[in-house]
Amino acid sequence: MNSQALLASLAVLAGASRGSHTPSALFGAASDCAREIIGHRLCTVMRFHPEEMALERLFTSAGAEYPVGGRKSKRGVPWGELVLIRGEQYVGRDAEALRWAFDDHATLAGMGLGAVINTPVLYDGRCLGTFNILDAEGSFSDDDVAAARIIAQFLVPALS
Repeated sequence: MNSQALLASLAVLAGASRGSHTPSALFGAASDCAREIIGHRLCTVMRFHPEEMALERLFTSAGAEYPVGGRKSKRGVPWGELVLIRGEQYVGRDAEALRWAFDDHATLAGMGLGAVINTPVLYDGRCLGTFNILDAEGSFSDDDVAAARIIAQFLVPALS
């Protein structure tokens, strides 16, 4: 992607975050931006409920498999400690990495997904939720991981 196209994608996302749009419109704009800049087959946005150590799905690009409103407990799960508590990105580049992180790895594999970038949306030192993109095994570069971190931060207002 050239720099002009990159800036155009980010400008659309910035416009969605500045306007009087609904959170779902902002989540959709973030998904579109990530699809254009990084590429993905599945995008979800989850809200973190720290008292329950659980995630609630607020946005999905695959409603049949991963409907809005679905919840996932991450209590006692190493992935939860890494992403939700320590605020670090999780990058899984192959099917084995998805098996380590997710109990629904078989569903993901059935969708042709074998790589993930889970980015915590952080504000004031705490995790508000996660921005998650998935694609085929081996899809994501280090630049893609950095781009996901930037895109995720646009979601702070909608998750606050």
